Amino acid sequence: MINEASLLQTDAEARRRILEELDTTFLVEAGAGSGKTTSIVGRMIAVIREGKAEARQMAAITFTNKAAAELMGRFRMRLEQESAKAATDEERSLWDEALRQLPACFIGTIHAFCGRLLRERPIEAGLDPAFREIDESEDLELRERNWDRYLMLLEEQGATELLDELIELNMTVEDLRAVYHRVSQYEDVEIFTEPAEKPDFSWIRESLPPLLEEAAPYIPTYEPEKGWDPLQKAIRLALRYLDTKGTNDEMSLLQLVKLFDRGLSVTQNRWTDKRMAKQISDKFQQWRITMLEPFFTKWREYLHPKVVAFVRPAVRYNRESRLEEGKLNFQDLLMKAAELLRADSEIRRYFAGRIEVLFVDEFQDTDPIQAEMMMLLTGADPAEADWRKAVPRPGSLFVVGDPKQSIYRFRRADISTYNFVKSRIAASGAVLGLNRNFRSVKAIGDYVNYAFESKFAAPDQASDFQAPYVRMLTQLPNPSGKKSLHGVYTMHVPKQDFDRQLDIACWDAERMASYIAWACRGNLTITVDKDGNGHALTRPAAPGDLLILVKYRKYIGLYAAMLERYGLPSETSGSETMTEELAAVRSLAQALNNPLDQVALLAVLRGLLFGISDDELYHYRREGGRIYLYASREEEALSEKGAKVEEALSALRKYAEWSRSLPALSALSRMLDDMGLIAAAAGGGASGGAIRSGTLIKLLETLQQDADAAVDWAALTARLVKLTEEEALESASLFSGSGAAVRIMNLHKAKGLEAPVVFLACPCGNVDHDATEHIDRLAERPKGYFTISKQRDSYTSEVIAQPVGWAERNETERLFMHAETERLLYVAATRAKQLLIVSRYPSRPAIDPWSLLAGSLQHQLELDEANAKPVIPDELQIMPDIQGWSAERRSRLEKAAKPSYRSASVTGLAKSAGGGNVPIRRSAEGKGMAYGILVHRCLQALGEGMDVSDLPLFCKMAAQEEEAEEKWIEPALEAVRKTAESELWERCMRSVRRYFEFSFQAARMESEPADSADGTAGAILLRGVIDLVFEEQDGGWVIADFKTDHHDLSQEERLTAYYRPQVKAYAEEWERLTGGKVKEAGLYFLHSHRYVVV
Repeated sequence: MINEASLLQTDAEARRRILEELDTTFLVEAGAGSGKTTSIVGRMIAVIREGKAEARQMAAITFTNKAAAELMGRFRMRLEQESAKAATDEERSLWDEALRQLPACFIGTIHAFCGRLLRERPIEAGLDPAFREIDESEDLELRERNWDRYLMLLEEQGATELLDELIELNMTVEDLRAVYHRVSQYEDVEIFTEPAEKPDFSWIRESLPPLLEEAAPYIPTYEPEKGWDPLQKAIRLALRYLDTKGTNDEMSLLQLVKLFDRGLSVTQNRWTDKRMAKQISDKFQQWRITMLEPFFTKWREYLHPKVVAFVRPAVRYNRESRLEEGKLNFQDLLMKAAELLRADSEIRRYFAGRIEVLFVDEFQDTDPIQAEMMMLLTGADPAEADWRKAVPRPGSLFVVGDPKQSIYRFRRADISTYNFVKSRIAASGAVLGLNRNFRSVKAIGDYVNYAFESKFAAPDQASDFQAPYVRMLTQLPNPSGKKSLHGVYTMHVPKQDFDRQLDIACWDAERMASYIAWACRGNLTITVDKDGNGHALTRPAAPGDLLILVKYRKYIGLYAAMLERYGLPSETSGSETMTEELAAVRSLAQALNNPLDQVALLAVLRGLLFGISDDELYHYRREGGRIYLYASREEEALSEKGAKVEEALSALRKYAEWSRSLPALSALSRMLDDMGLIAAAAGGGASGGAIRSGTLIKLLETLQQDADAAVDWAALTARLVKLTEEEALESASLFSGSGAAVRIMNLHKAKGLEAPVVFLACPCGNVDHDATEHIDRLAERPKGYFTISKQRDSYTSEVIAQPVGWAERNETERLFMHAETERLLYVAATRAKQLLIVSRYPSRPAIDPWSLLAGSLQHQLELDEANAKPVIPDELQIMPDIQGWSAERRSRLEKAAKPSYRSASVTGLAKSAGGGNVPIRRSAEGKGMAYGILVHRCLQALGEGMDVSDLPLFCKMAAQEEEAEEKWIEPALEAVRKTAESELWERCMRSVRRYFEFSFQAARMESEPADSADGTAGAILLRGVIDLVFEEQDGGWVIADFKTDHHDLSQEERLTAYYRPQVKAYAEEWERLTGGKVKEAGLYFLHSHRYVVV
């Protein structure tokens, strides 16, 4: 075993090389809490300091948008710090220039990066230049629509032979639809198929009836007191079937024998002969293994290529239709970008020039196509189109990952690809390891090393399935003090009746909530830092210090509700909750969408929103009322019970009017406000009020993102039904994002997160199942092996088709699955800073997702019971002063309605200051505003580096976007070419730095306050766009404004006088904002190609 001192030395050397060896390509394996973001930022700073690349020539690819925002923030902060401590003007200028280039430095997700590449070269990628990216929801809708269209197309063309054959083979259109959706997620993969012969049904015809006849005499004539056992039920059903239908029809026989395609238990005392019951059970079991299972294997292999052959063209049709509409899903972005780079060496050379250094974070969990893209982008030889053979340019690639944290195989992450790239980088660069952990205390580090060293591969033993383990070297000492609990503890859940998962989760949630409440009442201290003397600084634990992780999200809402019982706020992520309020809102939408649907109307009346009882409905009908939205009765003619129904119907009529006269989302928001549903959910006494009300708010936010649902009530209703029935809207809390709440999430959501105290909760729900797919990504073209399943009932599914040789592929994939399970546990155990608490259910380890840690947890202490009690909500004793609150609210709204500033453009201010008083006569030959915008865009593109040969294509695209007439394209190009030959342009190109179409917005106080009647106090928000500004060698700035006015030379003086205030105002603002000196400002008239200094 390598000793700790040697590992520390290796870690220190790795960190030195990251910052100093900038001409070496590195793959850095950064362990949990090792400061990988710090390493990335440090190398980015070093690259700029040593002049290896400018900020705009670097790109960093992250796993999530959140990680991108953090990396961008930390990079900007380091640049500002370097600028502040610069010793010379030259050094400060370097960092200031990097800060100015920061918007051009790409830091974002792989999908955003691909989108940027494709938008630069859409024509070469075979895309509509105006393509747009679609999210998963819209992608699903498109797939559904294109599936229906494809089936209709087959019908129209009379090409339904294969579909008809599959239907005869007991496949349904819905079965095929499910396969189509699944295969659509792997469009980059070649689906393996191999024709197989149809199995011989005589195996079943000849072997099953004798077994049934042998068993029949031992089954009682009358049902036993405790019912038929499973084998008796199957035999009785099979005998009745054979009596009525026989064995001639193959598909019917297939459905019959499926009764025996699972273990059927026997209760011997329910048979007439116990000894024979045991023998019959053994025979059926033997028949299932030797006859039935081989038969079903051959049948599934026979069906598999037929199903794939039908679905494959549908998937292709969907992709072609989607791309024709100019819509790209996340997978299209990756595939198209990879195709673009793969197809043309000139494009690879172009982007290699644009991106000198590429940084990649969390490489172990990214899409395998990313590996291809990054190797092609950084390849030393642009002519090499095979990414597997590409060798990165020295220092052009910096990859960070941790194979021990590769947990997204279900989202296409592939550790085999990681290992392949690692070997390629090791051959041309170096692989480094960062093992020092700055997150966890020593006790947690010791436990993690003990628990996982045996679960991972040895450092010197390569494995296709599992990552090698390197010891975690924690740098934080264990805290001292009675209240500074630290290390690893367990929480055992006692045996529950029938091992019911709900009972296990309830018991665990109750004890956990009690402990957290106790801890947050001053009984647990958190070590946060050290003072100047090295003494630990501590503070009492707060809800935001605690993180609850579950492997499955089913019971997240339960844990949140239990925390609320103990008076603790929570923030959930990844949970699926169908609350009573959501169901009520869905019913309301359905009732208003179809006023003739009396069932829906009754559901609303009797539901949560109105609570009308059957007795009240009865009295209303007896008194002549109709349960119909638009039938009303005078309340005076009704009894007290009947009047309640009429009052509810009256409210619904009002809501129906809102749904017709207002945009759908506005109407729904108004209804919820009118009913007080959000407030009622939050404080109505039901458990989980913060979650219930927060989920309603999230529902409104989700609907707001759907343009159709926000406007049309029918679309809103359809979206509501989908969200609550199919997509399972994630719950949210009122405290989301506050940082002051206990966080609860499923394990995959916790990637990259940490907390002082972490609970591994809910020790139930685990299932070990066979694989459903296996992807071989190391083949020349990735090859996919898929099984095809259908739901048997709400809880189980059955495999109905599988590729030839699936058993071997299944075993291989299960090795990957089990290895990833161990990596998931590693991720879970390394989130904690000070205290890790693991819930356990030893009565049935198979359902406990944390049971694989059982051996290492044997010597960990049990967490002490806490004596905290649930919080009893205070009852409202005094009626609130509603009128007083309303008056105060109106007063605040009136005050807030008065503008505190005004917004203006530089052009507008300049004209009001005198420029607008100069009379000018516009020529009738003017080309319009769209022409002017077109010219400005072309000048900007040319000035920012576009090749002149690319200008015509760009101009044509810009003309379409600006809706400029096609006849103006050539005049615009000619004007731009002549401008590029001018002396002003040559000065610009020789300048130290230059900016085109520089937009700015700044606040300032006017010299004279505005009229008090409008409520402003002299504050103004000024905005403007400077066409061209550049700095010459002497440090002076030049500002030029391009004008496309059609004019005679005799008018030039008037035009100059008209525009002079605007250009001078730009010069003044530039000096005020930047502190630089504007030595010259002028107007460039493109009609005459004259430059006039103002």
